[in-house]
Amino acid sequence: MINPIENRNESYRNLPAKTRRQETLEMIKSLGQCTPQQTMEYWRDKRPTNEVNSRFTELRDRGLITPIYNLENSRSGKKNVCYRASTEQEINEYSIDAGVRWTDRIKELETDHNIKNENGEGLSDQTKIDIRNKIKKHNKDINNLGKI
Repeated sequence: MINPIENRNESYRNLPAKTRRQETLEMIKSLGQCTPQQTMEYWRDKRPTNEVNSRFTELRDRGLITPIYNLENSRSGKKNVCYRASTEQEINEYSIDAGVRWTDRIKELETDHNIKNENGEGLSDQTKIDIRNKIKKHNKDINNLGKI
């Protein structure tokens, strides 16, 4: 049986992440300020909560949106962060600050990767792989700062 809701959700998931982030950023700009839960009310296709929240996280981690205050969720009664689109100056400042923090973290991880105990033994192979993966992730985060 054909299920239009599943088809819609599958189509949305198949969009490139850049397109989904761009759509979410445009929605935030059009509303001025909003929580992820508030934007869900405006999407015609009624996107799943995890899809909307993930886009907000990606935009925040790239410095493209700025948290401004907490609002109480009308359904759950819990706090939700309200965001607005970042200004160019805020994007630049965030990119510099985050770039420095992630670069420092990469240096710490590189030091950890090369550490040896008093017997000259290093870390396990799996731990070294984990550290290299974290370094790759932080390098990717740095490259994505300020980009959709």
